[in-house]
Amino acid sequence: MLSSSLLKFLRYFETKAVMKNMILMLIFFSIALSTYAQQASVEKSIFGFQLGAIGAWVYNESRLDNHIALRTELGFQVNQAASVLQVYAYTASPSITSEPRWYYNLNKRQAKSKAIKGNIGNFFSLRNTYSPYFVTLLDDRFGHTHSTVSITPTWGIRRNLGTNFTYEAGIGLGWLMIMSDINPNTDKKHQLEPYVNLRLGYSF
Repeated sequence: MLSSSLLKFLRYFETKAVMKNMILMLIFFSIALSTYAQQASVEKSIFGFQLGAIGAWVYNESRLDNHIALRTELGFQVNQAASVLQVYAYTASPSITSEPRWYYNLNKRQAKSKAIKGNIGNFFSLRNTYSPYFVTLLDDRFGHTHSTVSITPTWGIRRNLGTNFTYEAGIGLGWLMIMSDINPNTDKKHQLEPYVNLRLGYSF
């Protein structure tokens, strides 16, 4: 039989060991919860304005998931309207775009203490753009232009230029459908269309 003093001694160390394990478990779960809480994410909603070589746009990006945002965009862009005897006319027509974006490197940027606020990062996207013919500016010497619909997979980046200023660059190759304003349901042309994007912007 163990003495009463020895039993108390063993129980003391047993209690200490249990407490130590509980403390270690609490530390482990605290670290895990902290890591989860700090998981990188796109912004809930951001608005901005951008200027490019062929147009100007206003946009909104709304969060669908931690790394996925839906971008909606409205702007005017310059298009080549027509050619007569190698003389080209250019028009500026409205464009409406819906574009889901996957910002795939936010966690990596955050781990390196790089900025992600304002959806700063690299992304893959699918641009869906409609440009109607019924509003045109600039040169209309050859009459009406054509409505276009395009679907373009793209890769791009967005980076900071100060606090609220940003720049974006992107490339892609997509499908373009050109519809005649005279017979839009029957007179259509389909073609592959390269996409190159470089814009300066301001986010609110």
